[in-house]
Amino acid sequence: MTNENIKYKTSRLSEEKLTELALRIGNYVETNKVYLNPLIRMNKLAEELKIQNHILSQVINRYYKTSFFEFINSYRIKKAIEQISKNTNNKMKIASLGFYCGFNTRTSFIKSFKNHTGVSPSKFKLTENNSNNKNLNNIN
Repeated sequence: MTNENIKYKTSRLSEEKLTELALRIGNYVETNKVYLNPLIRMNKLAEELKIQNHILSQVINRYYKTSFFEFINSYRIKKAIEQISKNTNNKMKIASLGFYCGFNTRTSFIKSFKNHTGVSPSKFKLTENNSNNKNLNNIN
């Protein structure tokens, strides 16, 4: 029996309800861009969704197989990648990009980015710039 199974062994949350809530949570986070708020906390999101804290935690743990902050950070990293890909000529500093995407510190942004992508934001940006330059050269 896994730790997750042991932890939620007595849960009354059915798989159907778990999936329903997970989709609702994901949709809400994406639509309302709550991940851009650097002060977002689980209790605040639970309040906005009108569900109990422990239910929100359980859904994120069981369905998304991650912690609340990793869940939120995954949206932030997607946003950062989107910004880097859209604005390859943009001179936005890495720290500014992190703050724009909802991170509180440059360090937390870089660490999370590297955990999700395997490379630092600077390296990703450089790779993205080189990729776009090659594409531009192929147009001629």
